[in-house]
Amino acid sequence: MEREVLFTSVESALRFYYRAEEILSCKSSLRFHLEGEIPQTNSNPREELMLEFLTVGACLRGLNTLQQWILREIYRPRRSTERQGIIGRVCAAGESRYPRVRWTLQGVGRLRAHALDQLESTMSKKSIVPAHAHGALNEAACKSQKERSH
Repeated sequence: MEREVLFTSVESALRFYYRAEEILSCKSSLRFHLEGEIPQTNSNPREELMLEFLTVGACLRGLNTLQQWILREIYRPRRSTERQGIIGRVCAAGESRYPRVRWTLQGVGRLRAHALDQLESTMSKKSIVPAHAHGALNEAACKSQKERSH
């Protein structure tokens, strides 16, 4: 029997992880109680969220420091005014943090794609995302870009 996947894509799993990390790092998170149950269902959503957070975090351990940093910079929560030019900002921040790396938009795209492919493999084995969730999104994006160029 196949387990139900937790997220529809690697990208959605990363957005969840970095948002949860931000929330849990706040002082107000100390007031959260894992025992908080919803009376109607007797389920414990907080416990399930923590388990999902830890599971995604365990998958990130397989990446190197540079890959983890790039994914955090791209998928961390932002204000709506910060969303434009993310890759350009990653290049600028990367030049000071990792001076040996040659920072270009294409290079960041390749690093991101490689890290997502690696994560997808790990996450699909653990039933976090469906198999080929990232690859299918890439293929759809490439197809729509080709259609626009013709």
